[in-house]
Amino acid sequence: LHFWGDLDTSLRLAKLAVEVAPTHLPALNNLALYFMRVNQPEAAEPYARMANMLNPDSPAVNNLLAILETRLGQLPEARQRFEQVIAADKDVKQTQRAWQELATVLDKLGEYDAAFEACERAKALFRDLPEVRRVDSNAIFRAIARNKAGFDQALLRRWQVSDFADNLPVPVFLIGFLRSGTTLTEQVLAAHPGVFNSDENNLIHGLVQALGRLSGCGEDVPAGLRRIGLTGARDLRALYWKRVRQEYGPEALQKVFVDKVALNSIDVGLISTLFPEAKIVFALRDPRDVCLSCYQQVFQPANVTVNLSSWQGVAKQYAAVMDYWLYVRDLIAPEYLQIRYEDTVGDFENTMRRVFALIGLEWVPEVAAFHENAKGRYIATPSFADVSQPIYNRSVDRWRRYENHFEPILPILQSYIHAFGYQS
Repeated sequence: LHFWGDLDTSLRLAKLAVEVAPTHLPALNNLALYFMRVNQPEAAEPYARMANMLNPDSPAVNNLLAILETRLGQLPEARQRFEQVIAADKDVKQTQRAWQELATVLDKLGEYDAAFEACERAKALFRDLPEVRRVDSNAIFRAIARNKAGFDQALLRRWQVSDFADNLPVPVFLIGFLRSGTTLTEQVLAAHPGVFNSDENNLIHGLVQALGRLSGCGEDVPAGLRRIGLTGARDLRALYWKRVRQEYGPEALQKVFVDKVALNSIDVGLISTLFPEAKIVFALRDPRDVCLSCYQQVFQPANVTVNLSSWQGVAKQYAAVMDYWLYVRDLIAPEYLQIRYEDTVGDFENTMRRVFALIGLEWVPEVAAFHENAKGRYIATPSFADVSQPIYNRSVDRWRRYENHFEPILPILQSYIHAFGYQS
């Protein structure tokens, strides 16, 4: 219920479980996790401490409490707790998580070389997990290569808006690379009364699968779009909005619908061909800060995240995605706007006014209080804690603290640093 957005009922049930069984470890953990995921660490802490009292040797319980201690600024306590989990080494997944979270603590303490080493320890353990080893790390590169080879301007602009004549809403796609500010932008947009935001979803992925079945071309998206006709394209557009209504309700079709999945940038060709009327907001951030943030982040194993478990892999995937964007951006039919994270935090109102102008909405002052709306909401991305705070600029140029570690990947990133104006 929490994940589906029924926060009031899920909180009531989580509290009731603890009332019914006040020493039941899963009930305590669930309530602590609930409060943490809706950015209320102070409310979560007593339940996590009770769970720790009941099972002081559990690595999972200790990790959860230490994560909360980190969020609450209790850094020495968190550090000691993570180090104890690592020393005990009872569960490889929990040991790996402890190393990863310890890197965050060490970063906050200003011990940057130690933080990078902890992150490397975490990633090495992560890569050896069976569920990670089963993930196809080359899938994303094959998809990008197919799209770059298959999409040209003729296909990207195959149909005009007038060809469809279906009076469907105009979608807004918020894309970019992971950790580039898409969640921040989404939360600002969501604070506008005329916007309905999706958070993470599988809408475009579902269209790719439907296209593969309809065309018989499997994962080859450009080939599939060439094979179908206008009727098939209309059906896919209708399917997209049918899914939106099913997942989010009719209100999503009555406002400006923002479809935010950062790596839908890989499928911008599909978006251009099927939704020429769409608006695209592409989030940029200094490539060095992007790679550092991705490397220090916890991601679930998947085709689009498995490469982020190595320093070279992060840079290689960033380069592949951005190379495709640079190739396709001036060929696509939809109007697009690139916004830089640094501009959003440094000149918030002017930057976001440009975004609202693109999507056809008037500026309203209350969007500046987006962080108040983020509290109490389920946000699927790792940025859920960051966007519950007012705008801050402490994440700008974080890479400089780790500058001595960038030598191996700087040659991969250099052309993108230049292309997006970060060379100074």
